[in-house]
Amino acid sequence: MRTKGGVRGNIFVRGATKHVDPQRFSEIAMLALAFHSQLMMLQTQPVQPRGVLTAREREVLAWFAAGKSADDVSVLMGISVPTVMFHYKKVACRFGTLTRAHTVVEAIRRGSIAV
Repeated sequence: MRTKGGVRGNIFVRGATKHVDPQRFSEIAMLALAFHSQLMMLQTQPVQPRGVLTAREREVLAWFAAGKSADDVSVLMGISVPTVMFHYKKVACRFGTLTRAHTVVEAIRRGSIAV
């Protein structure tokens, strides 16, 4: 488990084969992020209520959840890449998440966005 304070531990998943197809790998990665979010709740503040994100923050995260890059989102929303990242970083800081995927998973878990 990695936190802002550094690495706290690891979780390993083992299967019958060494190779995992890309679809299954993505599913395992999302499951690991959801698990990480649950573990983080043990050492952080309680979950904030649903309405904590602005409309722009929700839109940025929804595009990230759809697999878009910051460049793509800036074009789709008609804003600059630094503005996209500003909205993302505000949410990541508020949620205590470490990556875009982790932030999206946490937003889905909290009911802030839907996919």
